[in-house]
Amino acid sequence: MSSMRTLVQHIDVYRDEHGRQPPDTLKVLLEAYGLGEEWAVDGWKRPFYYYTSGSSYTLMSFGSSGNPDLQRSAPGKVMGETDYESDFVVINGEWAQSPANVDR
Repeated sequence: MSSMRTLVQHIDVYRDEHGRQPPDTLKVLLEAYGLGEEWAVDGWKRPFYYYTSGSSYTLMSFGSSGNPDLQRSAPGKVMGETDYESDFVVINGEWAQSPANVDR
């Protein structure tokens, strides 16, 4: 999920440069930092889900299944070591859910 970490790092920089406001869309982020469209997809070649309320944001990959699912771990905790079917979730720069063997 290196592309997800890279997006989070760029979102953090964007927020620092724009009064803590996250970008309205991933397209805005990609254009601001000259990132190609390939950064907007996860390791399964599916688009990341990105949502912002204007002051906070959520970035998600729906994992290998490609389908949104229920949270399988306590907030901020990790799932089974190779549970790639579950969602990968970052909220405001903090991992909310990911497999145990993902370098967060």
